[in-house]
Amino acid sequence: ALLWHERLHTNERPYSCDVCGRGFVSLNRRNQHVVCAHTAPSRRCPLCPALFHLRSMVNTHIKKVHLKVHKRPTRA
Repeated sequence: ALLWHERLHTNERPYSCDVCGRGFVSLNRRNQHVVCAHTAPSRRCPLCPALFHLRSMVNTHIKKVHLKVHKRPTRA
């Protein structure tokens, strides 16, 4: 974690995308970039037609859109 953090400050990006050449501080970040930037979304929301690149994006979408908790109005 410290090495990754140091790379942010030194602008060292040893992992580059084979498609566009963009550099990344970690292999995980590079792999996530390849999925999100260079492939079609393949994860579908089970509740609507929305498509996403990552399962985590589907989960965030479900929480924000479909499981939205409505706040009760405050009384004056």
